[in-house]
Amino acid sequence: MKRIPLNIIKFFAFMQSTIAYMLQNSPPPFTNLNWQRLNWLPAELAAWQAFFNQLNPLYTIYSANPRGNPVNTKAIHAIIKAARLYDKTNHILDRIAAGSPTVTNINDFIMFNIKHNSPVVGSGMLTERHVATTNQVWIIAKGVGGAVVHYEARADKSSKRAHLLAGYHLGIDYLILNPTDAVPATPDLLTTATTSSKANHTLHLALNTIGKRVAMSFYWKHKTNEALDGPKSSIIIVIIT
Repeated sequence: MKRIPLNIIKFFAFMQSTIAYMLQNSPPPFTNLNWQRLNWLPAELAAWQAFFNQLNPLYTIYSANPRGNPVNTKAIHAIIKAARLYDKTNHILDRIAAGSPTVTNINDFIMFNIKHNSPVVGSGMLTERHVATTNQVWIIAKGVGGAVVHYEARADKSSKRAHLLAGYHLGIDYLILNPTDAVPATPDLLTTATTSSKANHTLHLALNTIGKRVAMSFYWKHKTNEALDGPKSSIIIVIIT
């Protein structure tokens, strides 16, 4: 298992989840953010975010038609190559792997696909059940009146019925947009979060949002370990009716 995936879908999920993880609060007794606890430099975090910012619009094009735009796909592979070279040059994942057990933890190793043989983790390669899912949520959503958004989520695009991914709830991030508001560039800019234990359900919004738009992103949220959460979907826009 490579730390930084070469596969486009897995690379997108890896970058999205690792950035979100590094910006989260460290576990007690630490009082800083994960990137600070793991001794990343501000410039290294900024570089990691820059790779994802370059990737995000290209991935949207790729997701719509994986084989239809070779130039776009080539550009994505160039970003993957650059990210892997950056890690090799700056040893940012090596430093996590070599971190003191008083600072690093199992979730750090899981998040960055790091094989680790310390007593904290156990020996051998991480098993699949300990690795964050790369599955995206395939979603259908629409306003159905009364400021209610109905959604159906699938773990498999070819599935004919809504269903949850085994071991996961459905995570929903969203933001109400006023008429002049621009659509957020990334799901990280969506400010309201909720979780559903149903794949076929409704999101109830305030009545004063009728006529507005809601920007939404969906992801598989692990029931017990947020480090295993899946990648967030591209933003969709729903008219609130």
